[in-house]
Amino acid sequence: MFTADSSDRLIGTVQRFFSHKRLRANGEYTSQVFAIIAPYEDLGTEDKRHGLYRCYHPDAGRKLVYNTLANRTLVVPVTNIWSHVASQVQVVPGIQRECLMVQPLTRDYKIETDFIKISVYVEL
Repeated sequence: MFTADSSDRLIGTVQRFFSHKRLRANGEYTSQVFAIIAPYEDLGTEDKRHGLYRCYHPDAGRKLVYNTLANRTLVVPVTNIWSHVASQVQVVPGIQRECLMVQPLTRDYKIETDFIKISVYVEL
């Protein structure tokens, strides 16, 4: 899961990892590992009305998304990955598309607003 410029959380699948090495201003090299993540599609405005978990506070962690990957990828530092999630495919009355319910698997669940934090569903 991750947040960007709002409190909305997205769910994604790690596609691959890579390492980037660069020269700092002080002449030393530093490297950083990144993940390429394909996010799942968020529910549309109409379908959000039928979402099973909309009545819970967002910080409870459970979220419903379409069981379809969005047509984009995101590059995210692995330091922002903080949890795997449990997931379950669900058919929700009132929503025509198959959905995926996700729940972070961390007891220390919180949203960081100063920078992006991520929780991912990893397919091996």
